[in-house]
Amino acid sequence: MFRTGCALSADSSFPNLPGLEPGDEEALRAICAYRTLKAGEVFYIQGDESPQVLFPRSGLVRVSTGVANGEGVLAGLIGQGDVVGLSAALVGRASHTATAVTDVAGFATEGARLRRLAIERPGLALFLATVAAAQASAAQDELARHARHRIDQRLARLLLRLADHMGGTEVRVTQDELAEMLAVQRTTVTALASRLKDLGILAYARGRIRILDRERIARQACG
Repeated sequence: MFRTGCALSADSSFPNLPGLEPGDEEALRAICAYRTLKAGEVFYIQGDESPQVLFPRSGLVRVSTGVANGEGVLAGLIGQGDVVGLSAALVGRASHTATAVTDVAGFATEGARLRRLAIERPGLALFLATVAAAQASAAQDELARHARHRIDQRLARLLLRLADHMGGTEVRVTQDELAEMLAVQRTTVTALASRLKDLGILAYARGRIRILDRERIARQACG
């Protein structure tokens, strides 16, 4: 689960949160502690009450929500400049599961402490409400795409989003992890990835996928 007592890294400045006033940022930083997650580590699970909130300064976290058959459907990817667990902290219960896609470093606080601070600082409360609303809208869009798009379109779009978050054309993720994010069998991802490789769109080795033709995979994502 979530790691505590981690030493500060060489670069442990508080992550930039666009739109947050300096005074509110200072107050927020005062209730946070530096935290890390290893790739694949679960931050909290759906149903947890008042989980912690994480402000990543590096790395990537995926949030997934359960469906009737027990599988987890990807509801969003969260990186630097965003907040993990905000809606759960505000309502006191997690409606999704948060898992590190890569190694993650950032600052965390208890949901209850964040709620108390927001009551004291209206500007911070407005900022958090705006972020939460944007995340909810993005999650609804993501789940709608899951319902109406083909698997090959969803895989192409996911690879593009992961590449953007990871800052290049290489995606450090396994096919098992892709299958989990897409809520499909690994054999399905293997077959689709093999087809894209044969078309010269991507190359892959264990745990790494490299996009060779971004324009073509973008067309694939659009169908």
